[in-house]
Amino acid sequence: MADGIDIADLERQILRTGKKLDVMEAKVQKKILRKSIRAAAAPFVKGLRTNAPSDEKDLKRTMGLQVTTDASRGLVIAMAGQSKAKRKRRGAVQIHVVDQDTKPHSITGSFMSRSGELIKGTFQHPGTRGDEFVERTAKQKQAESLRIFAAKTAAEVEAEAGKV
Repeated sequence: MADGIDIADLERQILRTGKKLDVMEAKVQKKILRKSIRAAAAPFVKGLRTNAPSDEKDLKRTMGLQVTTDASRGLVIAMAGQSKAKRKRRGAVQIHVVDQDTKPHSITGSFMSRSGELIKGTFQHPGTRGDEFVERTAKQKQAESLRIFAAKTAAEVEAEAGKV
């Protein structure tokens, strides 16, 4: 049992629901899975906003969720993370710059100093230590997302079965 959840029981529940889902039309299956995936990924997005460094307010506001369907492979995919449009509109830093480590490296080019003068040359970047809040959030929200996915899928399958 992880985080108060019996994983084996969840797997059995998902398997039973999957069997009921398999006999439904492809269009209905896709609709149910999209709803379930969106519901299951929502706590992860909320967790990203919560766990993002507090000094990165604009970064927190750029987190979003996109659900897509890969028809060729029959997959429904949820992509949670930073929305490029929101990031550009808000002028926020890219998520990987805050989340992951940066090794020391040299930078060559022209830069504007804070006083407004143009500086040319090669500079040594000292590197940074990443916050790793994405990985931390994934670990924290995995069990909750599984539980939500199982419950939402079962409820949607029962609702669709009741329509027939």
